Amino acid sequence: MLIEASSKLKSSFNSCFFFASLCQQKIRRFRITIRNFFFYLDPWVSHLYSFN
Repeated sequence: MLIEASSKLKSSFNSCFFFASLCQQKIRRFRITIRNFFFYLDPWVSHLYSFN
């Protein structure tokens, strides 16, 4: 009984950990994409600000 519960808990913990690491990878990739996007926009923004 206890062994079964602990194995269930361990499997759920493993799936949670896997999901968290997957989300972390997605967030990291998304952050890199945002950084590249702002890096791409930076010349345009500075060009616009130079007119003011």
